[in-house]
Amino acid sequence: MSSVNERPPWVVDIDPASQIVSFLQQPPHFEALPEAVRSKARKGEPYRFPLDLVIEPTSQFGKRAQISAATPGGAHFEIHSDEGAMLGGEASAPTPLAYFMAGAGFCLMTHITGYLRFTQLQINRLRIEMRANFHTTLGHVERGNQGIGGCDSIDTRIIIDSDEPKDKLQQFIAICEEACIASQTIAQAIPNSVTLIRNGEPL
Repeated sequence: MSSVNERPPWVVDIDPASQIVSFLQQPPHFEALPEAVRSKARKGEPYRFPLDLVIEPTSQFGKRAQISAATPGGAHFEIHSDEGAMLGGEASAPTPLAYFMAGAGFCLMTHITGYLRFTQLQINRLRIEMRANFHTTLGHVERGNQGIGGCDSIDTRIIIDSDEPKDKLQQFIAICEEACIASQTIAQAIPNSVTLIRNGEPL
């Protein structure tokens, strides 16, 4: 176990002036993931696309993610994250859970504003408020001081100022929620695989 002030060997060097969010000129390099397969959407079938990213530690609790464009013509990004002082971080960037929830809210808002682009609904104001009720047990030394985490519920409030009929607004939001990939990922149980790669070899 390293001391608080000792720099661990697994930390990557970054520019101290790095922005929390910035563009990457090239996609990140992947060592273990196979090359992404991108296929054209066929009529009547869903369009499938990968979203690939690399995450590396930049300090004891700081980390960066380099994210490859999910769709042709998209941009590659680098974003930084940290934890608050309570966990030992420096609060230099949003926490992973903050990004997780913001991503879900951003995705839903994309579908809401996208729907409005193609309809005649008169909306005067839009706002999403979300609360995730996360939980974790206290960590134990035998588990590297790690607890067991999870989420009990997510409460999403979509605030709209409009004179449109109630049923039209309810239908509009139901369609957007059904279309939102992030919302559906959270709502449905999906397969999730984690593979350990040790010294270049999968275990």
